[in-house]
This record gives sequence, structure tokens and C-alpha cells, in this order.
Amino acid sequence: MSETGDAPVPPSAGEAAKEMRATQTTSTIITGPVHLGANSTIGLANGATGVVSYRLSGRVPTRVIEQACTRYARPEPYQQALDTLREERVIVLHAAPGNGRRTGAINLMRGLGGDRVMHMLSADRPFQELAELSFEVEACYLLLNRPADEDTGDVGLSTLVEKIQAAAAHLVITAEHQISTLVSHFSWPRPTPQSLLSVYGVQEVAVGWEVLNEHSMADLVRFAGSRADGIDEQESLAGLDLAHKRRVEDWFAGEPEWRELAEAAALAFLNGLQENRFEHWSSRLRADPEPEDPTEAPRFRQVRKRPESSLIAMVRREAVSDDAIPGQTRRCVEFKSSGFQPHVIAELCEYPDDFWTRVFDWIDEVVDDRDPEVLTQLTYGLALLAEHDFDSVRTRFLQPWSDGERGWRAWTAATYVLSFMCYGDSTEPLARRTALRWSRSKAVLRRCAAASAFGTLVGVLDPGEAMRNLWTLVRDEEIAEAAVAAIAVLYQNLCYAETGANRVVLDSLVAKLRAERNGPASEIALGVLCAADDDGTTSAGHLGRQPQDSQVFGELWALLVTNRPIRTATFANLYTVLDAVKDEEIIRSAVRALRDGLPAGEREPFETQFVRFAQRRDSRRAPTFVALIGEIFNDISGD
Repeated sequence: MSETGDAPVPPSAGEAAKEMRATQTTSTIITGPVHLGANSTIGLANGATGVVSYRLSGRVPTRVIEQACTRYARPEPYQQALDTLREERVIVLHAAPGNGRRTGAINLMRGLGGDRVMHMLSADRPFQELAELSFEVEACYLLLNRPADEDTGDVGLSTLVEKIQAAAAHLVITAEHQISTLVSHFSWPRPTPQSLLSVYGVQEVAVGWEVLNEHSMADLVRFAGSRADGIDEQESLAGLDLAHKRRVEDWFAGEPEWRELAEAAALAFLNGLQENRFEHWSSRLRADPEPEDPTEAPRFRQVRKRPESSLIAMVRREAVSDDAIPGQTRRCVEFKSSGFQPHVIAELCEYPDDFWTRVFDWIDEVVDDRDPEVLTQLTYGLALLAEHDFDSVRTRFLQPWSDGERGWRAWTAATYVLSFMCYGDSTEPLARRTALRWSRSKAVLRRCAAASAFGTLVGVLDPGEAMRNLWTLVRDEEIAEAAVAAIAVLYQNLCYAETGANRVVLDSLVAKLRAERNGPASEIALGVLCAADDDGTTSAGHLGRQPQDSQVFGELWALLVTNRPIRTATFANLYTVLDAVKDEEIIRSAVRALRDGLPAGEREPFETQFVRFAQRRDSRRAPTFVALIGEIFNDISGD
């Protein structure tokens, strides 16, 4: 897309689809981890535990359960809550964010005993809608961060409780406040510092328990882990969020000069940027005046040395350009600790409107920068700002940007902001609700932005809900191409995130193909299976890492090969995936599912035609999986 002069050209829906397809194999699809400054990475991570497989719906991965239950300090009401859960099957844990409600819910489910399957339900769906789901017998369900249900209220919850009890299942709901009088509620305090450190084997601290009580739960977990690893107590405290907060507050209390303040504000949105690029944008925010005499020679000052008290440092980072040589570094400007950035933004929020008018105008300039690193850092900073002032972020940037008013880069930035907002407990629900609102907008480009968001982290956290919304957008002729591209992007991002939820996309495709044989689902499914990155075909990696999903692969291939117009393309994908997987047991399982999914009259023609295709594909070798297909398809015993 072209942009000329100072007037950005709005993108088109077709360009939106092309951009989504182009970014399938680039680092700009944000599922993490993404480097964001000194010693900082973000991913699908819980701030306290570092778990990188968090999601908001679907089956809870085993490693998430194990990490939540390792070294767990039980708060006082734990045993009473467990007894009530056993008896009544549904309870609510309510507390302020950060008190360990989610970890407590997982541990209560584990405390029920047995090898129970654990699922997360989508928190934004009404109780009445959730009650229409089918529940597995004796399974466990989590409903996290539940907002008040004003539409159906107790009626919907009552129906849901009855369904859970009828299935002999269990449900734990977490919320910030009490949500109903129909089920037992437990105010969920955080564990005491003594009990938390005790499970880490730390029995005494020199600083005193009252000092530790001032810290957040996440800080206490970090401190306990550091002490358990033998790190000095003072050094452990210095690396905690509270220490970063106080350092930033002290710096602002010193009433920094405008030059220092502008530099800190610029870095809050461009942390870790290459020094020359940062100084360019920092000077634009400072708006250094032009000399009165235009003929006067410029006076260069040494601006790169900062006082010891500064929050900012210059560091050398490995150069990451395509033509960089080993050992090549570049100068980058960063906060001395990545923990400073959110607190700098919090302090800046106390400045008056005219300050923020200047910053907001500056952000509208920065978003047009062609450097993708600038776009990543800028949008992460806006996501942090959304924790304090989402209203301004939405009205000043997300809404006009998503409608194409500021051009192509700003449109892309709007979807990045939503992805980064998913890392914050308070902003994640706002990101999902914003994407949902966009999907219902009258503005075409805003609906395209919704599709893009559902393909990235918004969709990764709740893939079932994302697929439902994307199928709706696929039926929208104006943006169908963008929605189709987003489904493939979502599948790839789910594979990268390794939450185990990539199967949700394939299951959804199978269901859609069975319901609508003549719709667009066949082309969409083939596009998903053929999506590739620098490491090869994504679906091959999925099948190789998750052999338990071989059944759905076989079912999907069986549905596609009976569609004559795409039969050859399906053969090509089947060949590519099986050739990459190589594991004979995985191949056998997938091919059996393929055979069983085909109508009886299609099996012999499939075998004959596929073997012929494989011979034409590579006449110099005969992959072992080709012989396996013949063996399995000719096994009249049916295994």
C-alpha cells in the first residue's frame, strides 16, 4: 500500500487479507516471546509463575497444572473450599486480582483426586449459553475472571449448576466480587509470606515479614524462588516490582527537567530501540526549537551521557539485521530495568492533559515509521498505557486506526495493541471485547481488524470463541478474504504457542465440512493444512509433536480428498506432512483414520490414485509411508 505526503491512504479489505497472509511467517505476529528491553521477554505467561501456556478456554495443558501445583502454599480457606466443592460441585473464589485465584482453583481441582480432565470455559459467554454445553462425566471446569452476568444472572447460573451436578462434574468460578447467592463463595486471601517461603524451603528472612507483606503475590513468588536458588536477600529484593516502582517514584519526585521527562516518556513507548532511531523520535517529542538564525552552524552537545540517577542506559545488543555478521552489535537505549517501564507510564498518567496532547500527537507521527521494531515497541507501550487509561487509548488510537483513518501502519498497529493488551489481567478482557465489537462494526476495515485480532493473541487465548467469530466473518462478503487468512494465521499462532489448542481449529474445520459440503470450508481447510513458515509446513510440526491428534488429521484429509477440485492439492499436502513426520506409528494412526473416514467406495480409488501421485511426485525414491498406505488400505481385517 502506498502512502503519500502527510495524508495516509486508507488500506482496503483486500490489502488487509494480503497483510495477514504475509505475516504468517514473520515475527510481527505476536504470540511471544518478544524481546522488549533489558532482561525482558513476554509470552503467553503468568506473571507470577512464568507459565507460558496460558489460555482462556479449552483443555488445561498438563504442564500448566503441574506448574500451578508445584510449591503451592494453601491459604486458610483451602480445606473448607475443597470440602464444599466435593459436596456441592460448584463454588466461587472471589478476591482482588493477583491474590492467586486461578492457581487456587487449579489446586482445588487437583485436590479432588483422581486423574481428572480439566477444562477452561470462556468467561465472556453468558451463563445460559454455557449451560447449553455438554459436560464430561466427573470432569473439572474452570471459569476464570467472571464478570457480573447482568442479562441472565441467577437464572442462567442455576441452569449451569444443574448441568454440572447432573454430569457429576465440578466447576470453580473465579471473580473479583461475589456474583450470586445461589452458590457458595469463598473470599480468597493470598498465602502469608511465611507459608509461601516455607514451601520453597526458606524459613527465615532478615528483612522482616512486615516488609514482605508490602509486596505483591508475584513479587513474593519471585523472592521465594530467588532465595531458594541461593541468591542474596537484598539482591532478591532489588529485583522485585515494588523496588522498581519506588525507584521510579523517587526519580519523578526529583522533578526532572523537560528534556529528561520527554526522554523518559519517549522511552516508555520505544524501549530498547536502536540509539539513533530513538534519539530521532525523542527529539521530535522534545520539539527542540530551531535556531533563530538559520545560517548559524548547529551546536552539537554530548547528550548520550546520563547521570547515575537516570532510569535510562545505553546497552549493546546483538545486531539482528539480515546482513549482520557474527559479533556485530548495536547501541540501544533501554530502561535500566524492564520493570521500570510500566511504572514510568503510571507516573506520566499524573501529568496534565496538555502534556498528553503533545504525547498523543507524537504517537500519531511515530506509528508511520517504517521500522517494524518501532511499531512493536510503540504498541506494547500503548498496551501498558491501556491499563491506566483505556478510554483514551481506545478513542484516540484504536478506533480511528482500526478504521484506516491514519493509514496502513496505524491499522496494523491497532491489532498489535490488542495482542499486547492480552498480557495484562485487567486489559485482556478489554482486548477481547474490543475485537468482538469491531467484528460487528459497520466499518469494513474495522471488521477486517477484528479478523486480524482473532488470528493473533486474542484468538490464541480463546480459540473456540475466535473460530466462531471468524466463521461469521467468513460469511461477510466484504471481508471474507481477510477472515479466511485469519483462520490460517490463528492455526499457526496456536502451533507456535504450544498450548495444545491448535486442534480446536482442525476440529472446527471438520465440523464445518460435515455441515456444509458445498461451502468455502474445503478451501479454508486446505489453506490451513498447507500454511508454512521457515521451518516447513506447520501442520507437519503439529502432527509430529502431538500424535494424539492423528485422528482429526485423518478425518480432515478424508473429507477433503472426496472434493474432486482440490483432490490433487490434498494429495500434495498429505505427501508433504507424512514425509516430514516420518514416525511410523504416527503415520499408521493418521492413515487408519483417513481410511476409516472415507466412504467404502472411495478407498480403493484413493489408494490407487495417491500411489500414482507419489510416484510422479518423486520417481527417484519411494517413501516408506506410501507402502504403509497400501498395507493399511488393503488390510481387510479393519485393524
